[in-house]
Amino acid sequence: QDMLLKDTTMTRDREQDRLIINVPSSLIFNSNEDSLRPEGRRAVQNLGDALRHLDNRIAVAGHTDPFPIKSKKFPSNWELGMARAAQIADVIISRGVTAPIRIVSYADSRFGEIDRGLPISKRYAISRRVEVIVYGEKDSELPF
Repeated sequence: QDMLLKDTTMTRDREQDRLIINVPSSLIFNSNEDSLRPEGRRAVQNLGDALRHLDNRIAVAGHTDPFPIKSKKFPSNWELGMARAAQIADVIISRGVTAPIRIVSYADSRFGEIDRGLPISKRYAISRRVEVIVYGEKDSELPF
């Protein structure tokens, strides 16, 4: 087990027949960056090693907090979320995953789904994440 991913959570969504692996961005990226830290790359490589034995379709979704980013490289949180999702997908593919991988950025559009009873700092921390979603067999209608 990769100790870096110890704060990663997995949720099984029976209704939509998928497994969601939720990786906090702070474990693998520096703030406001899309380049994986060396230890983050190793952790994602280990995840890719586990996923390469599956034929299931996979999606990687980048999420951000609602604090606006505005840099030359990332004009908005949408670009940052997409770049992070692409980095994760590239590493997973490099480990031999051959199933189709879709990447998407939700930026901060799902921030409202986080428990409003939590302190705002905790909600912000939870919102900064990348989800690796492994679809089950019920997803035959997906367009990829």
